[in-house]
Amino acid sequence: MKTENLYKIKFAILLILFFKSGLVFSQYQANLILVIDEEIVTQNVKLEFINHLNDNKLIYNYKLGGELKIPEEYFKENSLHVKFEDYKKFEDSLKSYNYDFEFLKGWLTNTTFLILRIYNLDKKEYKKLFCNEQNDYVIEVENSVYKQQKITCKKRK
Repeated sequence: MKTENLYKIKFAILLILFFKSGLVFSQYQANLILVIDEEIVTQNVKLEFINHLNDNKLIYNYKLGGELKIPEEYFKENSLHVKFEDYKKFEDSLKSYNYDFEFLKGWLTNTTFLILRIYNLDKKEYKKLFCNEQNDYVIEVENSVYKQQKITCKKRK
């Protein structure tokens, strides 16, 4: 009788571990660092991750190096976008910048960190650097296994 109970306990523990490991692997996570116009973002920023197919929305309150966790179902059919607003001093005033771009699952795959670099093209130095870009901003991505940089018109500093 005791061995039967012992087997039931072992089975229950294995079942719990199996489901917990399934939950861990069904989400993508990394420590996030935002860099805008070559300055590390240290203030809190509210990022909205939106799947446009089913309108699922995940709110993430960015803190420098904080862990970003996104469940796998948000990445269905590559339809996940991230949207947020940031404020920067521009000339003598405060300017609002709105960002909305596709967020790829690969950016969080097999990595512990994710660096998103954003360059606002209303600043002359970045407009000259990324002279072929038509958007208001450029995004570059880096993690421990991947680095995506845009083609530049002149050598970087």
